[in-house]
Amino acid sequence: MVVVMRKVCPIRSVPGKPIPSIRTSALSSNVDVPGAPVHPTARGIACWTILAAMKRLWLGLIAAASACSTSASKLDSVATGAGSAVAAQDAGTAPSRGTPRTPRKPLTLTYLGVAGWQITDGTTTVLVDPYFSRPTLDAAMASDPAAVAKHAPAKADLVVVGHSHVDHLLDAPAVALKSGAQIMGSISTTRYARAVGMPEDRVIPVQGGEDYDFGAVSVRVLPSLHSALDEKHWDGQRTEIAADPKLPLTFDGFAAGGTFGYLIRIGGHEVLVLSTANYIERELVGLTPDIAIVATGLRQELYDYSCRLMRATGSPAHVLTTHFDAWREPLEPTPPLDAETRADLAAFEAEIHACAPSTVVTTPERWKPIVIE
Repeated sequence: MVVVMRKVCPIRSVPGKPIPSIRTSALSSNVDVPGAPVHPTARGIACWTILAAMKRLWLGLIAAASACSTSASKLDSVATGAGSAVAAQDAGTAPSRGTPRTPRKPLTLTYLGVAGWQITDGTTTVLVDPYFSRPTLDAAMASDPAAVAKHAPAKADLVVVGHSHVDHLLDAPAVALKSGAQIMGSISTTRYARAVGMPEDRVIPVQGGEDYDFGAVSVRVLPSLHSALDEKHWDGQRTEIAADPKLPLTFDGFAAGGTFGYLIRIGGHEVLVLSTANYIERELVGLTPDIAIVATGLRQELYDYSCRLMRATGSPAHVLTTHFDAWREPLEPTPPLDAETRADLAAFEAEIHACAPSTVVTTPERWKPIVIE
């Protein structure tokens, strides 16, 4: 830098006096500059001012390079941590969300028909949208105690309800009462549950966005959307069950009340539940479930339903189909799937494999447990 200064800025001193070496504050309070002008001319002042600015720029570049090096080191640390998380997942531990990792246990998932599921790790049991009664839909409807007694488990910890249509909500409070479970759902769901007789301390109202810890299980509530009914013209997404519902309700009385997906963490697994064929993509981005329970009916009304879902959720290892059977038909005997439904399920499996070739897609049989390690 000094050599450049001498070449660029001419040195002028008082005749008969040697050129001194002085400390110049214009460049740095810690830098001695030999030959700095003692009696500078206007041209000299301008020249040294420019060179001082050049030095500040040079020092700034050095500082920026140092900061970049530090940032790169931090990024390497983050990448190393992410790689460790992937390795841990491959080794059989659940992804962490700020809580200690939980070793995986075998998880048993049993399809109950329509959008209903029983999920258990052998100790804790969560039920999703249990619906056993299958009443006539053109009259007022109530839960069938005999159907609930026959099919509901003796013990459960939590019942989650995706939305408040009859085929998701009708039996949920009765099942919760029988099994000792709490019930979680929208304001409409909780209004109906209280009207049926659920005690207040077992009713959990949610609005979407909650992430609740129950000890052995935790549940993240995902704001979502109902499938696109009436060729996209249905306007009932936000209709609600009345504040003081008069039972029994008719089909129309079971208003949707808003729709939720659920991320259920249980037994070291993360289970994503979408009980109607729609979702809000931004609510799913970054989730890493190893199991996804996915509704298939009317997905054709949505753009790229299957692959968008796989990309958003990191292509879960297992996808289980739901809400594909004849929900208007009696629960028993279980009718075989018709040709159209079988073809639609095969098309869904092909859609998933087109963008997630290693994902295992399973269409469940009612009452037949599926065990995932």
